Amino acid sequence: MRIWLTPSKRADMKTTGSHTFRWKTGKEFVIAYSKSGEPTSSLTLAGRAFPNPFKDRVTIPILNANDNQQVILHVYDLLGRKVRSLSQMIQKKGEYKFTWDGRDDNGNEIGTGMLFYKLQYGSGLSKAQRIIKE
Repeated sequence: MRIWLTPSKRADMKTTGSHTFRWKTGKEFVIAYSKSGEPTSSLTLAGRAFPNPFKDRVTIPILNANDNQQVILHVYDLLGRKVRSLSQMIQKKGEYKFTWDGRDDNGNEIGTGMLFYKLQYGSGLSKAQRIIKE
């Protein structure tokens, strides 16, 4: 499979895995593909998390390009420990938002500091993005 980004840029995908494209606006477009080279899923971060830094809750906008796809938001602390996972079943293509209340999986409020999140979808995983809790 070959994807043309502009007349001068292209990406060849010949093995199983994924490829991340980052636009100048900061948005990402991730394509995961099978051994046959066919796409298996795709998801775009439809903007940056907001507000960032946040106090009570943060919203992470995404743009889904597939129907019936499970998307999981994983939040990690600076030591790489997973503090929260939020799951959402997306029925149709379109824009969606994850809203996180700053609490861990046990319902305890997370202290202030820098955190990272990743989105897991199909066979793909987005690059880590930084958020700051005040």
